[in-house]
Amino acid sequence: MKLVFSPFNNDGCVILLLFIILSVTTGAFAWPYTINTWLVFMGKPATVTWYQGAILGCMPIFGQLALPAMALTWIFIGILS
Repeated sequence: MKLVFSPFNNDGCVILLLFIILSVTTGAFAWPYTINTWLVFMGKPATVTWYQGAILGCMPIFGQLALPAMALTWIFIGILS
């Protein structure tokens, strides 16, 4: 029976893959919403697509900041509009 968690054994690879898929999926929805909302607010056309958001979601810091940035955008746009 193994009690050691490692990203290099089979269980760790599955969990690591799930985290990557979750970051990509979250980024694909959250970053285009966040960036395009601010672009439209500033009078510019919305140009960020879902796959650009997915790429941002893969980046270490940007992946974790996707949901807080989306929530703050929703709050601030509601206040400023």
